[in-house]
Amino acid sequence: MPILGTNITYTAQGRFPVTPEGVQCTAELWLSKDGLSKDATSGQKVFTSTGQIQTINFPVTMPVGGYNYRVFLDIYAGAIPLALFEATENVTVPGVGAPTITW
Repeated sequence: MPILGTNITYTAQGRFPVTPEGVQCTAELWLSKDGLSKDATSGQKVFTSTGQIQTINFPVTMPVGGYNYRVFLDIYAGAIPLALFEATENVTVPGVGAPTITW
């Protein structure tokens, strides 16, 4: 499980295809303690599909420490959900004073 610092911005990269090409899409990466509310988000990233695998960057500033956050990625074409993913690993943001390892 990744351990990330509070108020530090990290950029995740999503690689996925959307077909056909030319579709106006949005994608958002977000973190949540409960799976319902967005505790941190990349905001909606607008892109046009190419029909091939595309790389989209999702910068997210880590929320308050002391929690494990579930990670979600939502991809839409207009109001139509194309894919709603939940990551297999959570992100941990340690609380103030918690021991951390720096690489």
